[in-house]
Amino acid sequence: MYQHINQIFYKNNKFDELESIKSLEAYCLCDGLLMDEREKYAMSAFMCSPLPIKVPVPEFIQEQVKKPIIKPIDEYFLPKQNDTIFWCIYAFIYGEGEYNQIGHSYGNRALEEKQKIIEFIKKTPKILKSSNVKVTNGDIQEIQSEFMVDKSTSFHGIVALSIYYKTPIYLVNGEKKIYLKFLPEFEYHGNPPCYLYLHKSERGIPKYKLCQVNEIESMICLESHLRPFKPASHYKMEDLNTIMDKIGYVSEKRLKKTELYDKLCELCSWI
Repeated sequence: MYQHINQIFYKNNKFDELESIKSLEAYCLCDGLLMDEREKYAMSAFMCSPLPIKVPVPEFIQEQVKKPIIKPIDEYFLPKQNDTIFWCIYAFIYGEGEYNQIGHSYGNRALEEKQKIIEFIKKTPKILKSSNVKVTNGDIQEIQSEFMVDKSTSFHGIVALSIYYKTPIYLVNGEKKIYLKFLPEFEYHGNPPCYLYLHKSERGIPKYKLCQVNEIESMICLESHLRPFKPASHYKMEDLNTIMDKIGYVSEKRLKKTELYDKLCELCSWI
């Protein structure tokens, strides 16, 4: 970035051309020069001191090299609205600061955002079928109806949010050590994922919190929210034992394959 130079102090217009300004770049007070001066200042203080000291840094230099604030990985964001899924994803996409600036107009802001998603779905309804979650034409109609009012976001609603925001979304139940994944189009699988951890349930309504911690590698990915696993015929006994170990289940007696499968389905049920 180049400084604007008031030309009333010069006879001729020497700085109308970009190349003329660039020629003065070495004499401009920029970030690089500030860093150089800071190093010289610190070295000078160190050489003149008989013992190692903590070198004070001038305030004007401190402002230039201030490091960004990084939140601890165990922090989370919990919306105050009932539809925690929507607002967690909203905060992930737009930032917690943008969420806080809405003030008391959360209902209106949610409807505005959902109206954009409805228009997106109307233009390209088939795009929702590119998700890893099976979506029928009837489900697409239900998603649009759901987004027309401000209420809790369904599992199919999460599919629409994942596709619209081009973001992988994971619902995680840390207590059961299971999770559900909602993926956008394949080309966006590498985008930063959004992790929503089950926080608690109030009056039968589950609440989720947005977390930065990723623990899903040690958990079990379910087939869907309707059924946790594929039919029993798809698994060997050792596969079921692996699932049993991951969720921390210990059987008091030796179970047959079908018995173990049924027990794991019961333990890993999302609903």
